Amino acid sequence: GGTGAGAPAAADSEEKHRLLIEHALSAIAVHEIVLDAAGAPVDYIFLSGNPAFTALTGLQTADVLGRRVTEVLPGIENSRLIDTYGRVALSGEPVSFEYYLPQLERHYSISAYRLSERRFATVFNDISRQKESEARLRSSEENFRTFFETIGDMIFIGDLGGKILFANHAVTRKLGYTADDLTRMHLLDAHPRSVQAEAQVIYSDLLKGGQSVCSLPLAHKNGTN
Repeated sequence: GGTGAGAPAAADSEEKHRLLIEHALSAIAVHEIVLDAAGAPVDYIFLSGNPAFTALTGLQTADVLGRRVTEVLPGIENSRLIDTYGRVALSGEPVSFEYYLPQLERHYSISAYRLSERRFATVFNDISRQKESEARLRSSEENFRTFFETIGDMIFIGDLGGKILFANHAVTRKLGYTADDLTRMHLLDAHPRSVQAEAQVIYSDLLKGGQSVCSLPLAHKNGTN
């Protein structure tokens, strides 16, 4: 009496799989690699795409199904994507990477997997905003680094224990220490011994959130103030 139990279970599993793909936040698409006469990958064809595929690419699934990517995205033949996907489809070795697609002006994180002979799936997300944020952060850091290194005032950066982590060029130029010297020093070492006790009180207050300003003299490496 249990001979037909497998079919409903398989159908239920396929329906869950379909719903998972349809509602996935990541874009999921299936493609077939196109090979030239020598067996080298030269193109690929769109076979399916979930709703997120349209949302993350701006391409309507109905408009691209059955078409070659070189038709849909002219110029892509000059990129490394076709070769990369070809290796996945032919070798079965999955890959994950980040890629900027100029035709869509978007950055993607992409994973590609072989499904069957010459067929592969791509799962990807749009990371353009993340990349823009990273670029702004790099620019901000570069601007700060330029300010830090070119300002004429001496700047020390230390940890909570008072160990010197960084110092700008003004410090090495005016006090004669090398960068290596400074990374082996405590902030107090930059002051003459006669004022180090006072400096300790000021730094301790600063670590507690105080508003102290240290205007004590600094000591040159040769011992002069």
